[in-house]
Amino acid sequence: MAARCRPRRLGVRRLARAHRAVLVASEGVARALEQHGVHNVQRIALGVDLAQFTPARRAAREAVRARHGLPDGPLALYLGRFTEEKRLEVVIDAWRRVGREAGATLVLVGTGPREARLRARAGGLAVRWLPFQRDRARVADLLAAADLYLAPGPAETFGLSALEALASGTPVLSVDVGGVADRVHASGVGACYPVDDAAACAGQAVRLLGQDRAGQAAAARAWAETHHAQAAAFDRLFATYQALVAAGA
Repeated sequence: MAARCRPRRLGVRRLARAHRAVLVASEGVARALEQHGVHNVQRIALGVDLAQFTPARRAAREAVRARHGLPDGPLALYLGRFTEEKRLEVVIDAWRRVGREAGATLVLVGTGPREARLRARAGGLAVRWLPFQRDRARVADLLAAADLYLAPGPAETFGLSALEALASGTPVLSVDVGGVADRVHASGVGACYPVDDAAACAGQAVRLLGQDRAGQAAAARAWAETHHAQAAAFDRLFATYQALVAAGA
């Protein structure tokens, strides 16, 4: 394995040296590149549309649930592809405990090649399925209506949907590696669990669903406003471009 990885690392370093800077969106990606010997890394975090993704949408929570045929009670939400790297099997296995102890429904929104397998695995559990949502306003409604957002995939380079959840006032439960874990640790809202550990996922989900939702919502929103406003993110990006151009003049 190490022998196969060595040429890849060499290629990454060569590509990076051919440019003035390598821009990345998260600490996790920056650390990985630096471990591969790339030293001209600059961190430029993404921004979120704070007007679109807002806790104010939670006022329409009952109407949103009715529109999608979702039940009353706590809701945990996943938005994305149903693929192997998303590790949704772990979340479904965790829901055997979460559904029983927290009375929570898991809502999986999206599509993908593992859907049939996941549906079979979730048989008899408190799991609902919604198709991929193209309308961004409907996505924002679902994020605000949820009580917990799930990010079980360890390969996320940033995790924009998780940031959108935090801007909507919804805490995030993530695996402890990848870009979403960076968002959880920085915001202090939500929790992380070890990759592929269904028991730990279940325990954290039960704990988070039992916490004060209003307090988590306020903290999540305040953090998103302070660190990820879209206009400020673009300002940081353009300032970086200007500095790089000036340095090469």
